[in-house]
Amino acid sequence: MDWSWPAPQQFSLLGMQTFGYQGEVTFPLLLILDDIEADTRLHGKFTLSSCTTICVLTDYEINLDIEPGTLKADTDAMFAYNRAVSSVPLKVTAQDADSAIKLGWDSGKSQLEVVLDSTHWRQPKLIIDGEPDTVFKLVSVNKREASDVGEVEKIVAIFDASSWLGEPELLGKSLRVTVVDSQRALEYSSEVKPTQIIAQGSSLLKMMLIALIGGLILNVMPCVLPVLGMKLSSVIAAPDLERNQIRQQFIASALGILVSFWLLAGFILMLKFTGQAIGWGLR
Repeated sequence: MDWSWPAPQQFSLLGMQTFGYQGEVTFPLLLILDDIEADTRLHGKFTLSSCTTICVLTDYEINLDIEPGTLKADTDAMFAYNRAVSSVPLKVTAQDADSAIKLGWDSGKSQLEVVLDSTHWRQPKLIIDGEPDTVFKLVSVNKREASDVGEVEKIVAIFDASSWLGEPELLGKSLRVTVVDSQRALEYSSEVKPTQIIAQGSSLLKMMLIALIGGLILNVMPCVLPVLGMKLSSVIAAPDLERNQIRQQFIASALGILVSFWLLAGFILMLKFTGQAIGWGLR
C-alpha cells in the first residue's frame, strides 16, 4: 500500500503559523494486490489531528471491500485520484538535490540556512521536517544574486530551530524540504552541513535614514542640546552681522562636522580593508 500526502497549506491557527489541510483533502492511495482475482478487504484506522479552537486527535475508520467481479471504471473517481496525485510533491533524486539545494546549520545561533536554486520558482513556500520534536520558524527569505558567470540566482531562507527537549543539533542530519509554489511542489532530501549565517546587510538608503533619525535624536541629548543653545545665543548676541554672514557661519560649522566624520569613516574603512574587525555606531 502506498499512501501519498498532498502538499500542505500554510495558515494561522490560534496565533501560530502552521501547515496542514483546510476544508476537504483527498489522499491518493495505491493498493498493490498479490492476487487481483481474489476478494480483498481493507480495514484500518487513520488518526489525524483536527483543529478548530482546540486540537484533538480524530480517528477515521477505513473499510473497503474489493470484489474484482463487480469493479467498474468511474471517471469521477479517476479524476479525483489524478488531481490528488498531481498535488503530491515530486521527490527529487539525491543527485539532483545536491545541486539544487544546500542546508547549513549555525550551532551558535541555532539557525538553519536553506539555499535553493531559484530557477522556475516565483514565490515558493518552504516546509522542513524530518527531525522529531524540532520546530522551524521562518526568520527571513532573500534572493542572492549570481556572483560568477554560469551561476544562477539563489533563494536564501533562514529558520530558527527550537525543541522542547533542549538545544537542537542538526549537524549531519538528513532533512526533507518541501518547496511549494502555485501549481508546483518538489520534495528534497539533503544532509545538513556546518555554516556561519551572516545577517543580511542593509541598503544604503536604509542606513542613511537610520543615521538621520539617530542624528535627530542626538540633538536632544545633554551633550548636544546645550551647544545648540550656545550657538543660537551667539547669533542673537551679534545683531550687527548680516544674514549672509550668519548663514555662512552655520554652513561652515556643518561642513566642518561632515568633513570630520568623513575622515573618521575613511580611516575605519582603511582598517577594515586591512582585515581589522572594527565597527562604528550612529554617532
